Amino acid sequence: IKSPESGSGNSPCDKDACRYGGICDYDSEDRLLCVCAFECPPIRAPVCGSDGEFYDSDCKMKEQSCKTQKKIVIVPKNKCQKLEEIACDGEKPLINPVTGKDYFCGDGPDSKNCPPSSYCHKTSEFAKCCKEVIMIKSCADTIHGCCPDGKTTAQGPDQAGCPSQCNCNRLGSYSSTCDPVSMQCPCKPGVGDLRCDRCEPGFWGLHKISEGSSGCSPCDCDQYGSVRDDCEQMTGRCVCKHGIQGMKCNICPAGTVLGPDGCMDASIAKAVSGSCEELECFHGAKCKEKHGEVQCVCDFKCTSEDRDTKNMEDHTVCGTDGNSYGSECQLRLFSCRYQKSIEVAGEGSCFKLNVTLSTVPVSTTMSSARRSTETTTRKPTTVAETKIVREITDEPLENLLQTPKSALEFSTPTTVNVIGMPLFSGKSYLELSKLEAYSRLAIELEIRTLANDGIILYNGQTASGKGDYVSLAIKDGYVEFKYDLGSGVVVLRSSQKLQIGRFHRIIAKRYQRDGMLSVDGQDETTGHSKGPKNFLDLGEHLYIGFVPGSVEQIFDNIGISSGFNGCIRHFKIGRQYIDLKYPGSKVLKAVDIYECNDDSCTSMPCLNGASCIVTDDQGYFCKCPASFTGRHCEVQLDPCASEPCSYGATCISLTENKLSCLCPPGSAGEFCELETSEGGDESGITLDFKGDSYIEFPTLPNAAHSLRVEIWFMTRSLNGLLLYNGQKPNGVGDFVALTLLNGFLHFTYNLGSGTATIASLQPIRIGAWHSVKISRIKNRGMLQVDDGEIVRGESKGTLSELNLGQPLYIGGVPEFLPLKYSLVVQIGLDGAIQRIIVNDEIWDDILSFSTGQRNIEHFTGPPCVPDICKNNGRCIPILEDYRCQCVDGYSGKWCNKSEEIMEMNDNVFNQPVKFDGSNFMQFSDGTRGMKMKKTRENYITITFRTNQEHGLILWMNKGPNMRGDYIAIAIVRGYITLSFNLGKETVPLISKSHFKVNDNNWHTVTVKRNKRLAHLILDNTPSITSTSEPGATELNTDGILWIGGSTAVPSGFPEAYYHGFRGCISSITIDSESLNLSRGYSEYCQPS
Repeated sequence: IKSPESGSGNSPCDKDACRYGGICDYDSEDRLLCVCAFECPPIRAPVCGSDGEFYDSDCKMKEQSCKTQKKIVIVPKNKCQKLEEIACDGEKPLINPVTGKDYFCGDGPDSKNCPPSSYCHKTSEFAKCCKEVIMIKSCADTIHGCCPDGKTTAQGPDQAGCPSQCNCNRLGSYSSTCDPVSMQCPCKPGVGDLRCDRCEPGFWGLHKISEGSSGCSPCDCDQYGSVRDDCEQMTGRCVCKHGIQGMKCNICPAGTVLGPDGCMDASIAKAVSGSCEELECFHGAKCKEKHGEVQCVCDFKCTSEDRDTKNMEDHTVCGTDGNSYGSECQLRLFSCRYQKSIEVAGEGSCFKLNVTLSTVPVSTTMSSARRSTETTTRKPTTVAETKIVREITDEPLENLLQTPKSALEFSTPTTVNVIGMPLFSGKSYLELSKLEAYSRLAIELEIRTLANDGIILYNGQTASGKGDYVSLAIKDGYVEFKYDLGSGVVVLRSSQKLQIGRFHRIIAKRYQRDGMLSVDGQDETTGHSKGPKNFLDLGEHLYIGFVPGSVEQIFDNIGISSGFNGCIRHFKIGRQYIDLKYPGSKVLKAVDIYECNDDSCTSMPCLNGASCIVTDDQGYFCKCPASFTGRHCEVQLDPCASEPCSYGATCISLTENKLSCLCPPGSAGEFCELETSEGGDESGITLDFKGDSYIEFPTLPNAAHSLRVEIWFMTRSLNGLLLYNGQKPNGVGDFVALTLLNGFLHFTYNLGSGTATIASLQPIRIGAWHSVKISRIKNRGMLQVDDGEIVRGESKGTLSELNLGQPLYIGGVPEFLPLKYSLVVQIGLDGAIQRIIVNDEIWDDILSFSTGQRNIEHFTGPPCVPDICKNNGRCIPILEDYRCQCVDGYSGKWCNKSEEIMEMNDNVFNQPVKFDGSNFMQFSDGTRGMKMKKTRENYITITFRTNQEHGLILWMNKGPNMRGDYIAIAIVRGYITLSFNLGKETVPLISKSHFKVNDNNWHTVTVKRNKRLAHLILDNTPSITSTSEPGATELNTDGILWIGGSTAVPSGFPEAYYHGFRGCISSITIDSESLNLSRGYSEYCQPS
C-alpha cells in the first residue's frame, strides 16, 4: 500500500514515512511505498482495537494499523460493538482422541497445543481447536501449480510466466516471473523491453543497478546542446553538437551561451557589463548601452509596406539559406536575430527560383521566424505550387506548415476534438507533406499494433504507384521497410514478430542505396539497392496508416492492402519530432482518426489471434479466424458439433474448419448418407508393415503449391520411413518425406533451392498410436504430433513450388529406388498404419487403389483386439480407442445387447427410482463397458422429475479441490446446470437452462461434450453451448460416477452441489450404455 505520508518519490525512506511495522520500498515510478508484510499465526484470540473494530488477534490488528498508517491499540472489549462468537464459527471442534473430549488450548495445566492443520479459537468463554481453512502453503496448491524449479508459482496454464520461459533480467526486473499472456517481465524504473534487459530510450546505466541504483537513470541531455535524447549506456555521456562539451552537452566555449541553435554569441543572448567600444556586433546588429551594461540588438523595423501580405508577391525574396522572405528587410532582420549570414539569392520565392532548401533545421522553440501562407482559390496539385514565406513580426516566432489553407481538408468542418495520440482503424489515415528523402532518410516511431498486417506509412513519386517510393508496413506480424530508387526494390524485414497490444520502437534509415531496419534494439537488418541510382525522388504526399484511392500498384508496392490498426506515438523524421496531433500544424488531412486510450481495441478484447477493428469512438468488432466465432472470437467452431455424419459414422474435425466422416460398412458419401453393399469395404482395417514393406500409389495430387497429410500410425522401432514422394527416378530433384529418426518425427522437403527439415519437439512412444499432421504452403512447412505444439520451418531460396513426378510410397520404398541423399533414414516402417488423410480426404480401402505393395498384412492388436466386438460386430480403430459397428439386432459398445432381450427387460430395468437426498449411487469405470477415467467425449442423457430447487444429479471428479478435472449436472435454483473443468479453468464454468425444471414434470437433459466444446440440451429446446479454456481436451477423473449426490464434492462450488437430489430418475444413459438404477433398491416412483 502507499503511505499517505510518504511524500514524493524522492523522499527518504525513514520511520516517519512508513510507520507501524511497515517496510519501505519503491514502485516502478520511483514513488515511496509502505509494504506491510505480517505473518500472523493461526490463532483466533479476538481483541478490540481503538478504531472500534474487533480483530482475530493482536497481530491482525497491527497489520491493519500498518495498512492504514494509523495508530491502533488494544482497548477494553466494551469499546467495540458486541461480538457474538461461536466456537469454530459453528463447525464441530476437534476432539482429543486420548480423552474423547474437545481439545482445550487456553491457559492452565490442561492446555494442549492444537494438532497440525488446525488453529486455537480462544475467547474469555472458551478455547477450542478448530479445523484450519485450507490455505495455499506451496506453489503446488495454486491454480496453475509449480514452475519446473518446483518453487516458483506458475502465473498461467502450461507453466506460463515461469522463470524458464520468461528469462527476466535479474538486474532490470523486479521478479523472475512474467505476465503469462504478453510474457512481459515487471521492469524497474527506466528499464524496458520484454525481458527488462535494456534501458528505455533516454535512460542509461543498467549495470548500475547492481551497485544500488533503483533502475536506469535519465540521460538528461541538454535539449539545445545534444544531437539526440539518448546517451552512452555505460557512462551516461550525451552526443553533443559541434563545439559543445560536457557530459550532458551543456557547456559552451568562453564568450558564448547555449541557445536553441547551439552556442551563440553572448552579446546577442543577454546584456553584459562593459562599453560599446569593447563589444563587436555582427549581421546588422548594433550595440546599445544601458545602466552600465551593453548588448547587441537588432534595432530596426520593417515598414508597413514590407509587411503588406496582400502584395506579398511584389516583395518576396529568396535567401541563400533556401527560405523565402516577405521582403529584403525581413531577410536582414532574420539574419540579425539569428546571427547567421543570409544574403538575397534572387527576387521571388525559392521554388520559382529552384533554390535547394537548406538541410539545417530551424528550432521550433525559440525561433522568431514565422512562415505565412498564401490563400489560393484552388488546391495545389504539387508541392511546387505552395509558397513558403518568412515574415518577421514583433511577436515570438514559430514554425508553421508550408501549405495553403485549401489543403487542410479535415473530415469534419465543424469543431474537432484534439487527438493527442492517434488511433487508426484499418481505413483511417493522416496525410502530411512529402518526405524530404532525396539522398537520405531516417524514420523513428513507436507503434502498438492490434493486427498482424497493416500499412504504417507510404510516400511515392506518382499517384499511380509507378516510380520511386518508400514504405513501412507490418506483414504477417513482421515489420517490412521497402524502398525503390528506380533500379529495384529493397525489402528489409525484422528478425522477430511484433507482439500485438505492446508498443514497439522502429527505426528505419536509408543513405543513398544502403538501408537499415531495427525493431526494439534487436540486431539490425541491412540491405543495398542494386543498380547505379542513388537518390529517391518523391512527389506525392506522405500517408500514415493507409493510402486512400485503392490504387492496386501502390498496394503491390507495399505488399499488403490492409490499413494499420493501432496507435502511433513519438514519430520522428531525421532529428525532428513530428507532432501528429489532430488538428495540428503538420497534418494536411485526417480521416477517421480517434484518440488512443484504454477503450475499444486498445484493451485487446479479441481472442484467439483475431484482429480488432475500430468502428467509432467506442465501438469495435473482432475479425475472427476461420475456426472461431463469437463477439470476441471466444467460441471455437467444431464442425462436428452438429453431428452431420449419418448412420452413426464417426466425425473427425480437420483443418480450416472442415470435417470428414468415417463411414461404417454399408454407407458412403461425404456425410455417409448413401447406402452401399458391405462387400469390399476396407474401412477399419489396420495394415502391418515389417520394415521391408511398402505400398505404392500414384504421385501426390495437387501438391505443387500446398499439401496436407495426416497419418495415424504405431511403430515398434525408433527409425523408419512413413512417406516418400520424389520428382525423378534417380533420386534428384524435388521431394517430400516423413521419417522417424531416433524416435523424433522429421518432415523433410526440397523445392529445388534447399532442403527444409522440421523435427518434432518430443520423441514418440514405442507401441503407442500417434497422429502426425504435416502441411506445406509454398516454402513454409508445419508439423504437429497428436495435439502437441505446432513446429514450423521453411526452405531456403526463392523457389516455392513442389514438382513431383514419381509414385508416392507409404511405409517404405522398393530396394532399387534411390532416395535423396539428404534423407538419413532409408529403412521402412516397422509398425502399423490405421488411417491416411491427404488434403482433407480420407483414403479408405487404400489397397484397392494402390499400384503396388510388398509384404503387407492385416494388423492384429490393440485397440481392435480379437473378438472385442461381439455378435459379428466390426471393430473400427480410432487411434488408441475403437468403435464397434453392430449388425442388425444388436447394440451396445461391444454389440453385446440383444434388442429382443432388452425389450423384455424394459419393464423392470427402466422403472423410475426414487432419490431422497441421501441414497447416492456409485458406478465404477468399466461398468457395462463405460469409460469414465480419461475421455475426450461424453454423451449423457438423464430423464428425471423433481419439485426441489437444489440437488446434485451427476458428479465425477479427480483431486481434493475445484481445480481438478470434474463434470457435474445439478439443479440450481430450479434450473438444470452443466459445469465441467478439463484442468485449465480458474473459476467454475457453468451453463444454465432457459427455464426451471422443478415443476414435478418429467424432463430429459442431454449433455454432449467433444473436447472443449459442450452442449446442454433440455427436452426439445435449443442447445446451450460452453467452451472450456484452451490447453486441455481430456476429462481425467478417478473413474467413479456418482448419481443423486456425492460425498466427494470439494469446497468452492455452488451450494446446490452439496445437496443430494430429491425426486425421481427413470433412466440414465452414458455413451449409449444404460445404467441399472434398480439394483438393490425397492422404492420406486410412479412412472407418471
